[in-house]
Amino acid sequence: MAITVQSVINAMILDTRGLLTTSGDDTLTIGWVSRINADIMYNGTYNYLLRGRVNQAYVADQAAYTPTLTNIRKVLAITDVLTGKQLKPMTLGTVSQPVGTVPTAAPTQAELEFKWPKYYILTGVTGTPTITLSPTPPIASSLGMDVIWEKQATALTAVGNTPDVPETGLDLLVAGTNWLAFIYLGRPDEAKIWYDLYQTLKKGEGLV
Repeated sequence: MAITVQSVINAMILDTRGLLTTSGDDTLTIGWVSRINADIMYNGTYNYLLRGRVNQAYVADQAAYTPTLTNIRKVLAITDVLTGKQLKPMTLGTVSQPVGTVPTAAPTQAELEFKWPKYYILTGVTGTPTITLSPTPPIASSLGMDVIWEKQATALTAVGNTPDVPETGLDLLVAGTNWLAFIYLGRPDEAKIWYDLYQTLKKGEGLV
């Protein structure tokens, strides 16, 4: 059963909830749960759940590709499947991009090594992401490239929202939210206790 923001609030320290909640207003706590959810997903043991992978075939002499990368935060790796090598990111203008032509005969291994894609530029992350390769592939390849990217964590804005952290991470969400709550309340000793527990759980230690 999926947990919700309300599940985290219900599991918090009772006296903390009493001090924070005014007439049923959980606005502060919802924001903290959202912040902790994002921190766990980006920096903790559940990061793998945010990763997406897609394969994009090569078209001969084509530089720009628009694979389906949904809700992208950042590209983690682009690997050329044929060679098994990771492509290197580059900045516009730093590496020349030769204009290739479709060969009349199958290229030799040396030609493939020289002309095969080695670099990429990623643009349009907030819209339609485009990956531009350099050099351009001299021939078509159904193997193409594998793109692995990290998705954005869910922004939580209501008690009924479902965090990205799975049910097994409820204690982790609660520990992190208690940490932020005690900081807000000006109780540093208790905040440190919850911070230490949160960091331990975030590494995957003690998870059920």
